[in-house]
Amino acid sequence: MATKFTRQALYDLLWSKPKIVAATELGLSDVGLGKICREANIPIPPRGYWARIAAGQKPARIPFPVRGLGQTDEVMIGREVWTGREERITELPPPPTFSESLTEVTQRAQKLLGKVTVAKTLANPHPLIAKLLADDEQRRQALIDRPYAWKKPRFDEPLARRRLKIFNAVFLMLSKAGFKPSLRGEEAEGRASPLARSTFLSNSRKSSNGLAW
Repeated sequence: MATKFTRQALYDLLWSKPKIVAATELGLSDVGLGKICREANIPIPPRGYWARIAAGQKPARIPFPVRGLGQTDEVMIGREVWTGREERITELPPPPTFSESLTEVTQRAQKLLGKVTVAKTLANPHPLIAKLLADDEQRRQALIDRPYAWKKPRFDEPLARRRLKIFNAVFLMLSKAGFKPSLRGEEAEGRASPLARSTFLSNSRKSSNGLAW
């Protein structure tokens, strides 16, 4: 059976008893629970913390961090079992409450991400953009030996080059803020996710050069 926690509840649990005890109660290994906490950005007591508690000391807790941008506040441990039964909803659940207002989240995001500056050149490309440029160079070299090769460079046109510069600026900014951009498939669809289980993905429109955002 799955157990659902808020990040705050799991943080409180992990600071109320040793991790191996909490993991056993949840049916996990302490390594598995530690991985879940890392993905959810939940700090756990450092080595020696409980020994200091047993010795009568009062070591300080690592402060509970706010959610990352786009990160879910729920942590699911275990797997839900589908029974096929439908449960009738008798009343609506209470509306969710958040520790930050939308204005505060917006201000935090602006401070974290900063201003996106599009460089005039691609002299300092993000690794993903560098891969696209390298692939284009291979296509360009192939045309020397096979002028009729159907795989032509994709980013030689000014508009395509401009789009690539914009993506490069966005990817560099997201990486600096702790996100992990990615490109996937033949369409090279652009994504960026926090270093956690949740995914931050904006609705995108595919451009003529195969990139999307």
